Amino acid sequence: MKVVILSNYQKSKNTPISSMLILNSKPIIYYVISHFLKSGYDDFILTIPKGNSSIKEYLIKIASAENGYVIDERNVYFEKISKKFRILILERECDEDLARTLEFASKYIGENAFIFTYGDILPCVDIEKTVKFHKENGKVATVAAYQLPSLERWINTGTIVFENEALDYIDKNDRSFERDTLVKIAEDGELGICPIEVKIRAI
Repeated sequence: MKVVILSNYQKSKNTPISSMLILNSKPIIYYVISHFLKSGYDDFILTIPKGNSSIKEYLIKIASAENGYVIDERNVYFEKISKKFRILILERECDEDLARTLEFASKYIGENAFIFTYGDILPCVDIEKTVKFHKENGKVATVAAYQLPSLERWINTGTIVFENEALDYIDKNDRSFERDTLVKIAEDGELGICPIEVKIRAI
């Protein structure tokens, strides 16, 4: 199952990519990728801002040190036997909506289910629990969410498991994936919520 990570958010060319903000000497994206690797997921699709090479250069350095490799749209080959993981880099506009990004990335995602998350959110989700819940419930999409004792509504953690058919819900007029596309999936009764406990951990 591929992991799609949205990491092309950047306020301006003079500000850092949000996923490259440093925490305890490492950027957030390091913790995101490490979290999935520990859960057994080794095939990543990562979006980055056009014209900004900092995150790509960092990931190439990490991949070289940890027996993985970084590629782009010109070469999507992945020889899993010789490498532990692959990161496919897709350059997108920094203000592009998630719906357009997923629409573009769909040809690299393939026909299977996939996991989506953001590159600037510290991971707190039990991936295996969420994927298992998704498979057992048979929905098009499953959001990993938590509920505070004082609130009745669910809070999205930013990690979602999608069946490939979720991409069919994307319409060219959708302005926001979260507010338009996900709403349509929910209205069809195809959105599941996997309850999780948010645990604060040391980095």
